[in-house]
Amino acid sequence: MRPALACVFAMEVRLSSIIARMTEPMLAQMRLAWWRDQLACPVQARPRGDAVLDALGSHWAGAEHRIAALVDGWEVWTKPDHSVDDVGIFLEGYAAPFGTLAANCLPGIDARAGAVNGQWYGAGIAFLMEQRLCGGTRVLDLAPTLSERTRMPRKLRSLSIAGGLGQRVVLNRRGPLFGDRGSALAAVRLGLFG
Repeated sequence: MRPALACVFAMEVRLSSIIARMTEPMLAQMRLAWWRDQLACPVQARPRGDAVLDALGSHWAGAEHRIAALVDGWEVWTKPDHSVDDVGIFLEGYAAPFGTLAANCLPGIDARAGAVNGQWYGAGIAFLMEQRLCGGTRVLDLAPTLSERTRMPRKLRSLSIAGGLGQRVVLNRRGPLFGDRGSALAAVRLGLFG
């Protein structure tokens, strides 16, 4: 699962950098559309040399539509004003790959358990993005509708860590997602107990 999850995080870095450098929404949408188009192509037809795209071809072949959901989610930040529904699209963008990872890595587990962790991780990112971009907190309106996170088996503990850190940001109404003493302690606790 590690390489596949690393691809999700690497893709997140690429997508977030597109939004962070956005000066014109249309240009950002074109860059996001490029990613969507590449993910829709067969692996053999994609250009070679981009580390993230190559890794996705290796670890997400046949499930690229789950990563494309992440691209769709990040596109909501190109809008000058976003709604609670837009934030929901962003959260579903994280639910798709997390749910797929859970189902593929541990047969018999409910993919929804992984998806819920993905939604909470996305909620933490959405909260921080809203604070940076518009000072709004639409994700707080959506948070009560999210399912409660469930304890994940050891093999899927990294999904619990990500989901728990996102949930921590939303519930505390402040960040960072990771990087301060509190988040490090939370990550250790989540890693030990799920």
